[in-house]
Amino acid sequence: MRQATPPKSTIVTTTPLEWITIKEASRLFSIGRSSLYSLMGERKIKSTCLRIRGNQRGKRLISAESLRLFLESGSEG
Repeated sequence: MRQATPPKSTIVTTTPLEWITIKEASRLFSIGRSSLYSLMGERKIKSTCLRIRGNQRGKRLISAESLRLFLESGSEG
């Protein structure tokens, strides 16, 4: 009998994630995308954009630690 394999999208880690995507942050912390972008714009959470030189589009990543600290501080948007 053949054993089931986990889906390829499953990430197993024993250490906390340092940088997460907007989609992951939204799902993990139950915060809407627009709220995350507002917090980044107000520089209340750290983010960076990974992109190849010359490209206009890239991948926006959020510092999970800065988001946790913001939420723990009890600050409001």
